[in-house]
Amino acid sequence: MLKPACRRPHFSYIYASKSLKEKTWLGDRTTGCLGESYLMDNHALYSKWMGDIRDGQRSDGRISDVMPAYWRLCNTNITWPACLPFACDMLYRQYGDLRPMRDSYGAVGRFLDMIKKSNYKDGLVPYDRYGDWCVSPESPRLVHSKDPARQTDGRLISSAYYYYLCRLMQRYAARLTRVSASHRSPYGIIASDWRREGGTIRWKVTVPPNTTAEAHLPDGTVREISSGEWEF
Repeated sequence: MLKPACRRPHFSYIYASKSLKEKTWLGDRTTGCLGESYLMDNHALYSKWMGDIRDGQRSDGRISDVMPAYWRLCNTNITWPACLPFACDMLYRQYGDLRPMRDSYGAVGRFLDMIKKSNYKDGLVPYDRYGDWCVSPESPRLVHSKDPARQTDGRLISSAYYYYLCRLMQRYAARLTRVSASHRSPYGIIASDWRREGGTIRWKVTVPPNTTAEAHLPDGTVREISSGEWEF
């Protein structure tokens, strides 16, 4: 009975990719993808979908709750977009494929940086919209409970997710030997490529024409660089 139920979202996703008449919510797959992997081979599907999520990410780091972004729902919410790092982690744990995490590392970093810059206060991250979503209500006539005692404080959910994801990315930083990312800005291509060679990190940066950038180096120094290609 479980297998058809788990297959249904996959068919919905494939249909959405072709016609965009169905919507694929990231929150349904954040941890569900791991259970699915025990029932079917979801490697190819999720590898492709992670690319769709990266392509749909906004320049400020926000990720829509629905991808492909039939609806652009870039809400104040960390749990739904967390599908990107969670699913990449699943692909490595279940299939030994590090490529999705390597390709998505920069995108996840931009998402977490955006949250920290605008939603980090006194050690907590008040960046939650959906809460427990469909916690059992106090009445069969209700879909969403209105009893505050049944609802988890959203700050606890978003803070727990934020700190978990930071630790997850820290663990993968030790496994990765190279990360490459690029972004098509209004001024041109911004690109960053670093690789670890022994005890040395080599970093190549591309800055669009007629612009400047700040390069934050591993030793803590910050250098302002002009347009062109740079290597550190």
